[in-house]
Amino acid sequence: MKCITKSFLLFSVIIISFSACSKDFSSAALSQKQEAEELTNLLIEIEDLVRGQSCIDAQSWAFTPIGSKPCGGPWSYLAYPSTIDPSLFLEKVNQLRILELAFNTKWNISSDCSSARMPSGINCVNGIAVLVY
Repeated sequence: MKCITKSFLLFSVIIISFSACSKDFSSAALSQKQEAEELTNLLIEIEDLVRGQSCIDAQSWAFTPIGSKPCGGPWSYLAYPSTIDPSLFLEKVNQLRILELAFNTKWNISSDCSSARMPSGINCVNGIAVLVY
């Protein structure tokens, strides 16, 4: 009888432990709002990398598509200077694209499916990089 009681007690402890673990895993899942906030924060981080960069020579600037629309393609384009670390910048831009694509799929997000126009170049206007269309 003692053996059965000990086995039952051990089994109960294991079940309770797994239940506690599963609660932790479910509470670790982010809500749609939390995931959207993380995407927004990453976008702000990306924009902060170029914010305040003075545009004197348009030849030292480039642009890249940014974001991932639910129907495909980027939301827009963002100019960036060669004076920042372009590989770090583009890595973060790509990370945003991948995360936003997963977000759109996971939460079944939709949009107007229009395509963002690709710029043809960049002009410097009063020290600010302006995309040319």
